[in-house]
Amino acid sequence: MTISDALHSYFNISNINDIEITGIENTEYIDSIDNDKKKLQKGPLRISGEVDRDYINTENDCFISDPGLNRVICVSKQNSKTTVIWNPWIEKGNALADFDYNGFEKMVCIETANAVNNTITLKPGGLHTVSTNIQQSVRK
Repeated sequence: MTISDALHSYFNISNINDIEITGIENTEYIDSIDNDKKKLQKGPLRISGEVDRDYINTENDCFISDPGLNRVICVSKQNSKTTVIWNPWIEKGNALADFDYNGFEKMVCIETANAVNNTITLKPGGLHTVSTNIQQSVRK
């Protein structure tokens, strides 16, 4: 049986325009917003529009640097080779029933996953576990 998985972690942030996500530099990703084109992340990620990306073949920790809340959030994972980063931005965010108006400004989703090229194949009787660890520290 072939499966994919994702642990959806939504993070409260001070402002989407001010955060920076690291740990994905020089990692290939599938850009769902741009017809699933494969691209390479150059430098830290700063979000300035809708983002829906599957970073593939990565087991790296991700870090959200949030100067407005004076913190860094570390998202580490085990048994995961895909990292999904998502923010719906204005139009999609304001259309979501469970989002406040302009709620996209105060959130980012970083998912521990096995998807796209990194699906898992289980043999009969096989077992697969995936986990996420989240740690917050004061920004230096």
